[in-house]
Amino acid sequence: MKKRCRKLLAYFDKRISLQEFDNQIPKLIDNFPKDISILIKVRIKKDFIEAKLSENPNKKSIKRWEWDLEDAVKLN
Repeated sequence: MKKRCRKLLAYFDKRISLQEFDNQIPKLIDNFPKDISILIKVRIKKDFIEAKLSENPNKKSIKRWEWDLEDAVKLN
């Protein structure tokens, strides 16, 4: 029986390019079972960018992953 990754927290340098950030997200998603949708919450902190990945609470979602960027702009 495989263990299910339930949450994953990743930190990125604030100077990361958008392209590199975009390349890293699918690698993080691969840590989760293929049959669940993932919610990615991105928060920009003073010294780093934080990405919290967890099982999407929206069980009706048909997307493999969804973004939550609500506070990302406010904190920058």
